[in-house]
Amino acid sequence: MRNRVHSLLLCFALLFTLTVPRARAARDTGREQTMAAALKRLSLFAGVSDTDFALDRAPTRVEAVVMLLRLTGEAAKAESGAWKHPFKDVPDWADKYVGYAYTTGLAGGESATSFGTGQASAAVYLTFVLRALGYTDRGEGAQFSWDDPFTLARAVGILPDGVCLDPFLRADVAAVSYAALGATLRDASGTLADKLIRAGTFTREQFDLVYRAEDLFLGAEPTFPGFADDLSPIAPKSERPDVEYTVGAGGDFANLSRALDAALSRHKLDGKTVSLRLLSGFVVKEQIVFREDYSFCTIVSADPVVTVDGNRIRSITIETVQHDGYVPVRLPCVFAAVKGGLSPTFRCRFSIDRSGYSGYVVGFGAMGGGTVTVSQNGGITGGDVNLYLLEGGIGYCAGADFSGAAGNGVSVFRESRLSFGGGKATGCEIGIYVDGNSVADLNFANFSNARGMGVYVGGGCTVSAAQLKADDCDVGVMVYGGGRYDGDGTSANNCAACGMYATTGGEIICNSSRAENCGVAVQVKNGGRVFCDGAALRGYGTAGILCDGGLIYATSCALHAPDVPDRQTDIVCNRGIVVAMGTSGGTNVPDNAFHPNEGLIVR
Repeated sequence: MRNRVHSLLLCFALLFTLTVPRARAARDTGREQTMAAALKRLSLFAGVSDTDFALDRAPTRVEAVVMLLRLTGEAAKAESGAWKHPFKDVPDWADKYVGYAYTTGLAGGESATSFGTGQASAAVYLTFVLRALGYTDRGEGAQFSWDDPFTLARAVGILPDGVCLDPFLRADVAAVSYAALGATLRDASGTLADKLIRAGTFTREQFDLVYRAEDLFLGAEPTFPGFADDLSPIAPKSERPDVEYTVGAGGDFANLSRALDAALSRHKLDGKTVSLRLLSGFVVKEQIVFREDYSFCTIVSADPVVTVDGNRIRSITIETVQHDGYVPVRLPCVFAAVKGGLSPTFRCRFSIDRSGYSGYVVGFGAMGGGTVTVSQNGGITGGDVNLYLLEGGIGYCAGADFSGAAGNGVSVFRESRLSFGGGKATGCEIGIYVDGNSVADLNFANFSNARGMGVYVGGGCTVSAAQLKADDCDVGVMVYGGGRYDGDGTSANNCAACGMYATTGGEIICNSSRAENCGVAVQVKNGGRVFCDGAALRGYGTAGILCDGGLIYATSCALHAPDVPDRQTDIVCNRGIVVAMGTSGGTNVPDNAFHPNEGLIVR
């Protein structure tokens, strides 16, 4: 009997042990703490006290609205108005915030009379932020749905790696809000930060002091499709640098190389972060090569643009590592990270003065596994190539500006990787050239006004390019040799030769895009493929859709205005297949001596 009792007690003990839930492991919110502190310094975020942001708990729907209005700089306006709403469950302290958000269309309720006081989901806050950026989830022109904002949020850049969707905590609100500052507004008038600076919420200097787009990589592995993710966080973690040096006449160091040497020898091992400030009037007169880890350093400038003396760069070159039989390349490069070296974070702009010098020069380079980091509002102009990644080079350049190159604004070659969301390389011969099994994130980037191609993708490369702009080029987007361009919402208007062109196995996905007033709106050749459902292709010259061997999937496209009669040049299929169901316009399947009856148009 005693043994049976002991057995029963043991069974109950085991059952209790198995059914008691284990405590959830505490989440490390160090990355989000840094972001929240930066937002607080810009008056865009608040905690439950001066030192506690309560990042480890979930926000309520009401708190999410207040956080949104602080982020968008509209909290004071909400507090000063007499805003109305129909909801019965809003606490008195939040009445004006909810009233303002309801009146302006930023937030609605769970029902006609209930706003909802429960926890805010990730979908709720992402929807709020997307609306604040100018996107809509309502009506025929909706760009997303309120219950599934995740795809657009990732494309826009407000859903960085490391954000937890469930449970969605105030820490995740901080990360989404921080990312939103660097997101481009729907009307393309700039970023949210630019809008707040214009409104006087904070100054450019205040923003540059605390905001680092690369902080979004801290504690979270960046995602590069098609590659093993072996990238390590590279940005300094502290909100402010531990040490500050000045460079230039009257500063701590006369030139940048000595300042970097001092930072490396004095502070690398003690874990301190270092800011190198280029004083007003400073001119770069040397090439800087990073063969070690300088990621604990940040370079800023007193001047809005720092001059580089191109004549000092011409005789100094870098030899990259040899790879698969390629001939080593020697490049005269102003700032070069080579053989695994990590550059500082550049938070300022440079201009190469080429007076009296006609040789070849590159602005920023990362070669042989080196990594270069140029933050939002940083960049360089005046090079033959302003950013060059080669043989496994890595570039963290979200929001950077590489416009005004004599050749390619950006070159990404031979298994290199680039993060360039919201970046800019306009007014170049070619905006960006991606080749040799490389990967690039170009969401919301701008490569307009190229004298040749806005975007070239080839050689088995993968490019993510939602809402990319390549207007006023000769060719907006060209994909070749098995490359893949995934860019819904691309704009390639006013391109003299062609808006979207895929050839020799290249593939373009550009649904809901625009290629208006182009010579040819969409063209494929030699096995190219284009998927452009719902695209606007009006105002073309030679042809709207032209298939010379390949596949074009163009359903529900607009080839001309409703009052314009159909023309045989609306859809021309010499060879291959065009699927154009729901697309109005005339068709032409030529029967010529070279390719008799090889074209097929499906309506």
